[in-house]
Amino acid sequence: MLELKNIVDDHVTYDFQAENAFFEDGKTFVTGKSITTGATGNRDSSIRTFEFEFHVNNYTATMKYLDVYNELPHDKKWRKKKANSEE
Repeated sequence: MLELKNIVDDHVTYDFQAENAFFEDGKTFVTGKSITTGATGNRDSSIRTFEFEFHVNNYTATMKYLDVYNELPHDKKWRKKKANSEE
């Protein structure tokens, strides 16, 4: 709880502006611009991706998987490019 109080007291903010969303192989990817403003007022921006998977059973949606990272989406195109660079 103390850490949360420090974040509030220091006026640290986080903003996410979604720019692209798509569905591939059962996963949803939402990519956009992340902006964090620190206690000193300095702003840091980066590309951030939210990757998640939902399952529906008996009309109830359940989140099965969630990952958040500061990169482009880890979709088929990204995995292919990464595999080629490792050869």
